[in-house]
Amino acid sequence: MPIFKLIATKTRPLEPERSPAGVVAFIWVQGENDCFEEERAQAYAGLLEKLIKAVRDKVGNQNLPILIGGINPWAVSLPYGQTVKQAQIDVAKKIPGVILVEKDPMLTSKFYHEDFWSHVVTGAKLARALTEQLKLQLKAQQKAQQGPHKR
Repeated sequence: MPIFKLIATKTRPLEPERSPAGVVAFIWVQGENDCFEEERAQAYAGLLEKLIKAVRDKVGNQNLPILIGGINPWAVSLPYGQTVKQAQIDVAKKIPGVILVEKDPMLTSKFYHEDFWSHVVTGAKLARALTEQLKLQLKAQQKAQQGPHKR
């Protein structure tokens, strides 16, 4: 898993024993390249699940929020785009704390890479989704600390 090794190297300074900041979430915005070849598209879900497990293991937090930035709407029309899109949907449904954030079809570029405004809008959508997920986690922690309510 070469991409994970690169991520692990770049994020090493954020490991709990090295930084008081730590890691509060992981955002994955990737998938379009996997829409061109059947083998890569078929492997996408399994590899994404392994990546999520590896990231959570590395950070030491099995509840770490994982946000997936969905593939660009135009990528669905690529030879195996629907396969990758469905893999993202399935992984988000299957693994708790994984949230799929769809990109706005009106703002994504018709070119391979996104333009400035599509990055801004996608970033804002990811930030809102993360904020909501962190609020839910905080409420669950507070409820667990309070213990059962007496009537």
